[in-house]
Amino acid sequence: MERHIDIHDYDYPLPEERIAKFPLAERSASKLLIYDKGAISEKHFADIGDVLPEGSLLSLIHISEPTRPY
Repeated sequence: MERHIDIHDYDYPLPEERIAKFPLAERSASKLLIYDKGAISEKHFADIGDVLPEGSLLSLIHISEPTRPY
């Protein structure tokens, strides 16, 4: 069964002031969006241990990319 995905289904308005231009000085204070059983909530990345189920494995990958001009 072939499934067609239309990229336009993922287009939405995003106000300029909601786009981060620079990372926070304290990275652990970054927002963490949580989707759980249909509900969306926010925490800080420092709280990720409270969100992941016991026994979970979290892999962090560091990739260096050239800076993009805005």
